[in-house]
Amino acid sequence: MTLNAESIQVMNFANGLKELGHDVEINAPFISHAIKHDEAIKQGRSKEGININFVPVINLKYLRPLSFLFLSPLYILFYLLKKRTDAVICFDLCNAPFIIPAVKTFGFPVLLYLNSIISEDMEIAGRNKLLIWLVERCYRMNVRLSNLVAVVAVPIREYIIEKKCKAPDKVEVIRDAVDTERFKVMDKEAACRELGLSPSFIYIGFVGSLCPWHGVDYLIKAAPFILKEDERIRFIIVGDGMMRKELSEMADKRAISDKIIWTGFVPYEKVPLYIAAFDAAVIFFKSKMQKKMRKNYGSPMKIFEYFACGRAVIASPGPEYGDFVEELGAGLSIDPENSEDFAKKVISLIKDKERLRQMGNNGRKAMVEGHTWKTRAKEMEELLK
Repeated sequence: MTLNAESIQVMNFANGLKELGHDVEINAPFISHAIKHDEAIKQGRSKEGININFVPVINLKYLRPLSFLFLSPLYILFYLLKKRTDAVICFDLCNAPFIIPAVKTFGFPVLLYLNSIISEDMEIAGRNKLLIWLVERCYRMNVRLSNLVAVVAVPIREYIIEKKCKAPDKVEVIRDAVDTERFKVMDKEAACRELGLSPSFIYIGFVGSLCPWHGVDYLIKAAPFILKEDERIRFIIVGDGMMRKELSEMADKRAISDKIIWTGFVPYEKVPLYIAAFDAAVIFFKSKMQKKMRKNYGSPMKIFEYFACGRAVIASPGPEYGDFVEELGAGLSIDPENSEDFAKKVISLIKDKERLRQMGNNGRKAMVEGHTWKTRAKEMEELLK
């Protein structure tokens, strides 16, 4: 169980189902380098009252995935039969071809939850074509064998139906959500002091992995125009990833490196503190990357977290991004390709403190009323009935 967006998502769905009165346990591969950051999991093998059963694997670089591939179906079947499980929810499993067939053979109903169009992600990452073909075959087989499929965003549903992997009435969209108790409104000055930041600066921030489709380069390109209008502004980039070196070089070329705070990886527990230090948050989706296209815009968890922390959001146009922001009255939808216009709109927003406050309030209110993990768990519960 890695400490990434997908494992956070699994834990939050599990907590939501538990709140609804279900007995929930998680089966995950034991990955020592990933869980060492989380003492609750490492020591107690449980988190938030949810028991986590680690599938034994050979913890060596090349043997780890192979051992999980072949040992996991046996371990999980033993566990399911022992616990007399009513239903199994599988998250992604794009590189695990044996778990769902084994579980189905023994008559357990399966709900498969998907976060991606796997072939699309692998192509953008430049993976081997044969490997992409094999993983795609596994992806489609798991979809066909599952009783029901839930997906995080509409494009994944459309892809599954287009490829004739599942009937439309067997595929539902269940978006991401937010833990509104963990992500809450906090005082900016107090957050800055705890993080060692000066509260006198105006902070525009991003949280997430530095992947090509997250478009952090848009912010770097617009930064000189923003700084020209207001030198008090600083940029906080929370996270790490494949684009880190390239983005740093872009900042160096524009002579703005001293205006950017790169945090690298931070524990998930500290993310609300960083968002609290922001005056406004940014989120972008880049569908075109060189000659490659990404159709799946997903349901970015970070936008829900920004809203829950009461921060205005600046987003690129489109579903789950700018459209969602404007629907809630919680920020701006802008064209990030136009750096100068981007800068003008950001400066206009930053100068209007009352507007920032109201947008933050609107976002927070919407999250509490309809976008918690318990709400999403109810949607999942309905599918399982």
